[in-house]
Amino acid sequence: MKRIIILMLLLIFPISVKAEVVSHYIDAEIEIAGALNVKELIIVKGNIDNLERTLNYKMIDKKWDNKTYGDLSLYNGYSLENIKIGVFETDGEVDFNNFSEDLEDYLEEYNIKEEKENYYTKTETDLGYKLNIIYDTLENDLTAFYIEYIITNIVVIHEDVAELNYSFLNLNYEAENTLIRVILPYNTEEKDFNVWIHGPSNGEYNYLTTESGNYSGIIASFPKLKSNVNIRLTIPKEQVGISMYLNKTKVEALDKIKKEEQEKIDKLNKGKLGLKTLKYIIVITSILYIPGSYILYKYKEKPLIITYLLLGIILTLFNILFKYNIIFLYFILIPPIIMLIKKS
Repeated sequence: MKRIIILMLLLIFPISVKAEVVSHYIDAEIEIAGALNVKELIIVKGNIDNLERTLNYKMIDKKWDNKTYGDLSLYNGYSLENIKIGVFETDGEVDFNNFSEDLEDYLEEYNIKEEKENYYTKTETDLGYKLNIIYDTLENDLTAFYIEYIITNIVVIHEDVAELNYSFLNLNYEAENTLIRVILPYNTEEKDFNVWIHGPSNGEYNYLTTESGNYSGIIASFPKLKSNVNIRLTIPKEQVGISMYLNKTKVEALDKIKKEEQEKIDKLNKGKLGLKTLKYIIVITSILYIPGSYILYKYKEKPLIITYLLLGIILTLFNILFKYNIIFLYFILIPPIIMLIKKS
């Protein structure tokens, strides 16, 4: 019984690891030929001997049929090209506006064909490639892992607008801060520029603008990110001047896209209302749970103690799963645990 209790406590209060990702910068620029030129910088503090990053150029492992609007395969890129890898020690001070240019002077690019002390491997997946970067970091130092790649033919051309609908997958590092910036081919003041971002609710985004007030892109920020982020935006068709190899629909898509996104917002709001209601139920149940300790001390029956403990664990897991942050829930497990230890 004591082993079971310890295991339950480890599940609720996991042991921390030595290394952590401090920052994850993603800089993505839409090119005039419909590709996405991406540069990532992942800054790690602590000791690790390799870093994995799984990149995707597809949204789904399926080929588009060249006619169906609304099929997710419409938004697949064609390939993932020109992968460049480098690793270097850093003090953590990185200028996000110019970080790719700042790195050129001292970045030693890895060669996948040479398995030296520091190298990387590339394995094909259904949606892209998994990179495994081999590098033995120092325990108290900051190490920057630089990844650069191009996703080809990722922009979709509609009758009225061009559209980027891309998900950055496998962003599960729980970095203290993840920044994602998307730059347009040209600055614009057009009404055809619209943005929708899907990710954790604690994220936020802002438009990037020039001194004249034109839009040049967007930047999104997510603390402790451990999920995917989808960025969907529309831009004037004229911004993508070379479109012969891109997926094209014969659809006036802008109004359809706006309707789809509004439906997602409405559905999300309903979900938030349900979670809020569940939180109130958990709080009320937890308040009623506390006087139940008196019943345990009075009757001291083992099945009753176990049932009481399991209910407390369920309430605590709901608190963790839905991130309600009800602090006193963690303490309501103490009485039944103490009593079970005495009974064992």
